[in-house]
Amino acid sequence: MPIPPQLIVADRLAHEGLWAEVLNLGYDLLMTPFEAAEVLRVVTLAWDFWKRELGRAAARPKLSKSAEPGPRFSRKALTANAD
Repeated sequence: MPIPPQLIVADRLAHEGLWAEVLNLGYDLLMTPFEAAEVLRVVTLAWDFWKRELGRAAARPKLSKSAEPGPRFSRKALTANAD
């Protein structure tokens, strides 16, 4: 998939260190046993974020090979003019 869905981590023994690591990696963490309202909130936010990312990716213009960033001059042309 060009834009993978969001990952949600679930852990029965979630502690501050795990929370910090998971959130710094850009994921969300659910403690178990699950609370229905919290699961619904987290899954809805992850789904909405993923759909927005898919929309952004689809809206980006595709660059042609000639429009891709990179060197504009060949090494041969640069060394020929070095004298």
